[in-house]
Amino acid sequence: MENKILCDKNGIKIYEGECKKNIANGHGILYKNGIKIFEGYFINGIPNIEGVLYKNGKMIYKGGFLNGAFHGKGMYISDNMVYIGQYNNGNNVDGLLYCVSNST
Repeated sequence: MENKILCDKNGIKIYEGECKKNIANGHGILYKNGIKIFEGYFINGIPNIEGVLYKNGKMIYKGGFLNGAFHGKGMYISDNMVYIGQYNNGNNVDGLLYCVSNST
């Protein structure tokens, strides 16, 4: 495997990290419109094993992945809640949900 920077047809970076035959394999960072949306491990271009998912520059999920879906231990964060627990193929199956109040 080798480290590479892959770009779209307009020259905008879409991936930086380990590749095999120009496909994300190993640790890397995925970008959309030049903004980081995922950092973690890839198998054949798909998030697997573990990683961090970002939306609008903010972390929204950290944990396990299987074929691009949340899987295993993970933590999902939104504006008004945090879920920490187990996922199975993208579905939360066991964990704790914390509600976040923005009132002072």
